[in-house]
Amino acid sequence: MVIVAARSAWPEYNEFHAYVCQPNRSFQHVARLGFYSKGVIYPLVPKILEVHDDVEMVQGKHSGKLGELVDHLVTSSLRLTDQRYKVILLSPPDLSSTLKLDAEIPNDKRSKSGKPTAFTMGVIWRLTSPGSLPLTARGCYRCCDPHLAIVNNDDLLAFAFLVAKWAKTRR
Repeated sequence: MVIVAARSAWPEYNEFHAYVCQPNRSFQHVARLGFYSKGVIYPLVPKILEVHDDVEMVQGKHSGKLGELVDHLVTSSLRLTDQRYKVILLSPPDLSSTLKLDAEIPNDKRSKSGKPTAFTMGVIWRLTSPGSLPLTARGCYRCCDPHLAIVNNDDLLAFAFLVAKWAKTRR
């Protein structure tokens, strides 16, 4: 699972069931994508259905769900024609394959001066087996994807915080 930090990503997911970013952006192979913005991790964690690394935004060029999305983004002027993007198609909020958390998880982490600060910075986490999880997160592991892979690369937040936060609320 990867948690992306982007202002427009959450509204676009809710409207288009997709995540659109710079072309060929590197992600580890993961099954789910979550969203962080405005100080919270949002409660829907959709399943990744398709990944298209380098998509040219040209109306009528692509077929299927990708084609429908590209046509809409171009005709609605949400993306510029002829620009290239990575497009990840995601499970809609109402499908059972979309993980639904109980609530948003707020970022309550503060700097010494009291300002909000990122959950993690420049950290890479890989949690691939129950033995690799922190003790506080073992209970959550069973309710999450059993093949959890978590990556944080500058603007990506580690899902490990979400797991630890969830575990903390369950004590």
